[in-house]
Amino acid sequence: MGPLIEWAVSMVSVFADDILTAHQSYLNSTLGPKRDKNRAVGSPVTAKFHGRPWIDQITVFDVHSHFGRMPPLLNRLRTAAVIVLAYATGARPEEIWEWKHGCAPEPMLTEQGNLIHLIHGTVRKGVASVEGKPRKSVSATWATIKAGADAVHVLECLGKAMGTTGGPLLVGGDGNPITISTASNSIKDFVRFINGRLAPLTEKQDGFFIPEDPDGPLYLGRFRRTLAWFIRNQPNGYITEAVQYQHVSLRVGEGYAGTKESGMPDLLLEADWEHRRSVVENLRHDLQDGGGISGPAANRAIAATLLLPPHLTPAEERRLRKRKEFAIYDNPTALALCVFDEEMALCEKIRRVGGDRGPNLLDCRPDECPNCARTDAQVQAQRCKAGRLRANAVLLPTPIARSMIAKAEQLEAADAKFLATRATIAKAPTDGEGTRS
Repeated sequence: MGPLIEWAVSMVSVFADDILTAHQSYLNSTLGPKRDKNRAVGSPVTAKFHGRPWIDQITVFDVHSHFGRMPPLLNRLRTAAVIVLAYATGARPEEIWEWKHGCAPEPMLTEQGNLIHLIHGTVRKGVASVEGKPRKSVSATWATIKAGADAVHVLECLGKAMGTTGGPLLVGGDGNPITISTASNSIKDFVRFINGRLAPLTEKQDGFFIPEDPDGPLYLGRFRRTLAWFIRNQPNGYITEAVQYQHVSLRVGEGYAGTKESGMPDLLLEADWEHRRSVVENLRHDLQDGGGISGPAANRAIAATLLLPPHLTPAEERRLRKRKEFAIYDNPTALALCVFDEEMALCEKIRRVGGDRGPNLLDCRPDECPNCARTDAQVQAQRCKAGRLRANAVLLPTPIARSMIAKAEQLEAADAKFLATRATIAKAPTDGEGTRS
């Protein structure tokens, strides 16, 4: 999902101007569609993807309307916009199809100086009557990030390009509108286009190809679940992405997608539990293989692994997911586990979608917080990090070298402090008051 979403966001937020300008340039030209289909449109490619032009050239075939339908490149831009909206808003597909031109006004400026992008639409509540009358429509507002607002504006521009200036965003006059039922085919075509034409142009080709999905064909409903997974799990990635997904989490909570009726909080709670359970399961396997865990929260982490049965029944899973002992999060950015206890946490705790309070992993203070612990692998990673700092210091000017050596010494001191509390599963009792090995 990661590469697919990155390409889709880039399409609507970065490449769209090139595509729309090339289409207009073609309409203003005298190029013939049959004779010149492989000829470049007289419009430069200005946008870049990771430092390189995103496409080699935009051809007549890309922007010519075949059989009255939307030109191929514009159709793929529309598919990208649908992917972004399904992913970045938390809205259900049927709710997105109700959105109309003008649904995304100028962003609001909060008192803190932040911009909130809003999308206005309707949701249907209640049960259809016996006579088959539709459910009642109720106004709703979604909060989204800039990419979501960009996707709405792209669909508006595409509508104008095809002669539609109002009404639903996803019903145009091109004779081939995307529908919820046909969106899967449009996504397949989008993936083929990226892998066949755009990904080979990138410097890091393997990293930007969209792999085949092991879970089968993509459909729009899966993007909401993907959003929930990323919000709860992305702090395991790079810090810039972690910041972005915390931002997305807060935005989702400010709109309709954060309400119980939207169903999004349930998805987020499910993703949160899946993350916590996998952390505890992986820790248990590591400990059973003879590994250890260090730090002030080491014994609490071990106690949690002893509470988790090797095979969970649905009833046991429902019971255990509510226990505070299982509030354990992996935070590779800090090379630490967070065995979360709200009363002891030093981070600025955040209230997340669903109403629960959790750790702010971006504000983790692993060398100070009593909720932190490190596995042997994380301690070793700390040592390697200190070693790299010392090795690089030799090559740098004295002031910078001193700073790097001081940082290495700080990491090494933290390692020594953590290792003094190292515990193993054989040495720790089941009541959570473990002893040191």
